[in-house]
Amino acid sequence: SSGINAEYGEIGVKKVVTLDEFKIATKDCTFILNQALSSNLIIPDFAAFSKEIKDIYDTLKVVKGGKNADYIPQLARINPNYWGISICTVDGQRFSIGDCDIPFCIQSCSKALNYAINVAEHGQAFVHNYLGKEPSGVGFNQI
Repeated sequence: SSGINAEYGEIGVKKVVTLDEFKIATKDCTFILNQALSSNLIIPDFAAFSKEIKDIYDTLKVVKGGKNADYIPQLARINPNYWGISICTVDGQRFSIGDCDIPFCIQSCSKALNYAINVAEHGQAFVHNYLGKEPSGVGFNQI
């Protein structure tokens, strides 16, 4: 059967991938492949978008002000020179640059994600009734 030339197996060794092998390799990616092949991705010009993100990364990489939060031990231990941006759209387009393979504690980063999810689910007015408070109803730093 006809195949597709692709990197396969050992690095630098080319192998013709059969249609059946291609189907197996892409079975978990059918949605993103369909979206891409039909030019129906969330960010149609992802290459241009990625270039803009790279430009932002390069501009901000030289910023050395500020300091790590020291009231949370996990944050205090992180090398302050690590810098990376990683993006994954809702339809699976991905772009990463910089120190993106280094595990880190998301601590306060999760707050923005939780806020966005709650505003989407419950509306801004409802969420703002509780913003800045623990489930007990008092401020987070008053417990």
